[in-house]
Amino acid sequence: MHEVYQAMEQMFSCGLYSSYSSAFQYIDTSNLTKIEALNLNIYQATSLKNLQDFHRAESVYHNVLQLMKQLTAKQKSRSENNESLYQNENEIKYSLYECYVALGQTNAAINQLQNIPPKHRDKKVYHALGSLYSKTGLDHPASAAYKEVLKECPLALDAIVALLKLGMSTKEIQDIAASGGKLPTSESTWYHSYINTQATLYGKDFKACVKECRNLEDKQEFQGCVDVLLTCGLAHAYAGEYEEARILLQRAYSNDNFLFQGMDTLASILYRTNKVAELESHSAKLMNTSDQRAESWVAIGYYCHLNKNFKRAVYFAHKACQIDPRNIEALLLKGNIFLDLKKYRDATNHFREALQLAPYRLEAHQGIVECYIGSQRHREAANAATEACKQFNNSPRALTLYATALLKEPLVIGRAKPLLERAAETGYLPAVYLLVDLLEREGAQEKAVAYIKKNLEHETSGRLYQMLGDLLLKQGKEAEAMEQFSLALSMNPQDDLALAGLQRIEAANDGVGGVGLEASYDLEMTEVASNNESSMVGVVVSGGGGGSEGSGGGIPGSRGRGIVSPSPGSRVGGDLGEDSETEAVWSDGDLNIIGGS
Repeated sequence: MHEVYQAMEQMFSCGLYSSYSSAFQYIDTSNLTKIEALNLNIYQATSLKNLQDFHRAESVYHNVLQLMKQLTAKQKSRSENNESLYQNENEIKYSLYECYVALGQTNAAINQLQNIPPKHRDKKVYHALGSLYSKTGLDHPASAAYKEVLKECPLALDAIVALLKLGMSTKEIQDIAASGGKLPTSESTWYHSYINTQATLYGKDFKACVKECRNLEDKQEFQGCVDVLLTCGLAHAYAGEYEEARILLQRAYSNDNFLFQGMDTLASILYRTNKVAELESHSAKLMNTSDQRAESWVAIGYYCHLNKNFKRAVYFAHKACQIDPRNIEALLLKGNIFLDLKKYRDATNHFREALQLAPYRLEAHQGIVECYIGSQRHREAANAATEACKQFNNSPRALTLYATALLKEPLVIGRAKPLLERAAETGYLPAVYLLVDLLEREGAQEKAVAYIKKNLEHETSGRLYQMLGDLLLKQGKEAEAMEQFSLALSMNPQDDLALAGLQRIEAANDGVGGVGLEASYDLEMTEVASNNESSMVGVVVSGGGGGSEGSGGGIPGSRGRGIVSPSPGSRVGGDLGEDSETEAVWSDGDLNIIGGS
């Protein structure tokens, strides 16, 4: 063994890749054996890959494959060569796959892995093939590849999740895992519970998922488990129960400050519930941790969207899609931005892409329905909402979405009422709001008042108090209306509709003994402000001026477009010409993405 070879090999084994790459250019390999020269080339390619110089690494790896073929043709025993080489031919092909993935060349990466004979493919290769097939929409080959992984590695949890997303049943997965005989019996309890939680999450049975997660967390060894909290939080989020989701996702993040999975969903929840300060802090923390993750850009995109800075919002959402084209929250964010800008075709394209990747997200169905409504295509909106009802087994959110589409078409408004009644029976507040509004439009004010009072017995809602006040005021019951408006303002002092109601009462009483009313109102509002001054940092405004609704104040679970409105005095409605501390660190750059999708 030549001294120069030993010196170069030692430098590579010490991880001095930059030094090795520089010295390699001066090495004369003509005095070395064929195997030594080949190894030095492999070391060079690996060094370049570790230095993230993928184009040059790819070139050297291809040169290595050619040298291997020449060496094999001259020598009889390939096995002897492989034993002396740092990497064999199949390992070189896998390294080439890694380079192509880093360069974004998916098809070339697939071709390299497919060039490895099936009998020489290990679980690492099958897992990589499964991931690539999924990205390119080849579901059947992806499923077959992940099955091969699961047979030998039953604890490969990401393979389990991938198979569930591809539609495989829980029993099939458990049978595959058991067939290999390599599942540790000591881990079987949590293992089967894990499969059930993921199966119910992606099978749209969110209540069952929450129940399974709680059963897991009740066990002492899994209390505070980040993955359990994350899964349970996502189940609540996908069900439209935003307050419960926010609490769980924030708990998961507090237990792991480097967590990224699900943090884009948390950002979307903070956006929908109008928590400006929390969203700003959350996006800053993610961006400070890493700007190479799509979740960080999604979070800051939602913050800009909340502040009506559409150019930056769409730029950041586009940046997230570049990092991870399959990020659902990034696609939904871009869709909602284009929807707010009335660019319905671009919005529909993004919602459809999100729906194809995540059929378990009702927000994608909702976005498509709202695009059709905005385009005055009410029949298509109703058809899209019908499909959502089928996919989500007539859940309250899906029924409310269907009713929302029907209410836009005068000839079929009557069909919306039974849908809203069915959804409202479960306590779903957006359905209650729409039903009360529909009863009022029909002239059944007494029935609407009775319905609101019945719902207030079970759940307090600022918007219900405000709606009840409006109805009572129309009936001439000013004293009762004033009481309801005051209750609404006690939950949200910036409720514009409740304030407007009190102002109407005050105006009606001016000149007819209403002098005492103004003093009474001022005293009452002083008490409300003092009670809320210490605790109110940000105010959730739901349903165009109502109070905080906990689990979603949209229709269904949406923010914006008249469903959740920022108050005039809040930061959302402030001077948008000034950058926040979070935005200030990013230059405008080329933000001319608004015109395209």
